[in-house]
Formats: sequence, structure tokens, C-alpha cells
Amino acid sequence: MAPGFNADDCANPVCGDKMSMFSKSLARAKSTAAAAPAPAPACPVDRAELGRSTWDLLHTTAAYYPESPTARDRAAAAGLVAGLAALYPCEHCAADFREAVEASPPDLASRALFSIWTCEQHNLVNAKLGKKTFDCALSALDERWKHGAPGCWADADDTAAASLGRES
Repeated sequence: MAPGFNADDCANPVCGDKMSMFSKSLARAKSTAAAAPAPAPACPVDRAELGRSTWDLLHTTAAYYPESPTARDRAAAAGLVAGLAALYPCEHCAADFREAVEASPPDLASRALFSIWTCEQHNLVNAKLGKKTFDCALSALDERWKHGAPGCWADADDTAAASLGRES
């Protein structure tokens, strides 16, 4: 994350976390104990959920990126990365990602290079957050993001590619 990150400085709901929102909601509910129980609110994603979902999108996009991308493919992938860097809802995360992309722009020459770049960027963030980092070998990335390990699919004939409509 960007130096000096403080979720309280960010006005967007995505900068918070659901545990804090839940705690505040619970405190309000206790103060109005006589009120009838309200249904659980439909809450926007928090920073952690948004981060996981974004990394899922980036890794999966890179896993299915063409082996030999056209100029249009490269422009679209660059646009995705630039769009996330510019518009990501968590302001601190976006600033950090912009710095990382500027320091190491995505290599969009092949599926392997884009997948490895995505993994390396994810590892930079995980290291800053004190989380475990991942093996960025293409075989490990393909197992996680493209093929899946045994047991990923309830039906042995199902695959990630079939689920995504990309089965050859």
C-alpha cells in the first residue's frame, strides 16, 4: 500500500472493511435494542474483497491472454491495467498500483510474460501487507488460474476453460 495508508482518510466505502462496518452496525443495533431486528444490509465490497476479486480478474485474464497477442490484444490489456491504475476505487491502492506499474510496466508480448508480471505485482502487494507470496513459475500460475488442481470441479469432466466458454 502507499506509504501513510490510513483507511480513515479515504471517503470511499471500499477503503474500509466489513468487520468495522459490522461492529458499527452492531453497536447501533444494541443502542436501539427495542427496535425490531432489521434484515442484513446489502453492503458494498470492502477493500479486502475488492482486492481479491481484482487479483482474480487480473490473473485469470493473463492466464487466457493469447500466446501471440495482436496489437489490439496488447492495447486492450494495457488499457485494462491503465484503467485499474487510474480508476481503482480504493484511492491508496490505486496510487500504489500506479507507482508499481510505472516502475515495471506490464510485459504484454505473450501470455507467459503477462501472467508472470501479474504474479510479480501481486507478490509486491502481498509482501507490503505481510501476506504470503506465490510461485510465479508459469506452470504454477497455470495450475492455479487456468487448469486448476484436482478436485476443483465437482464433475470430473468440467474445467475452468469450459466454465468460461473457452474450451477448445
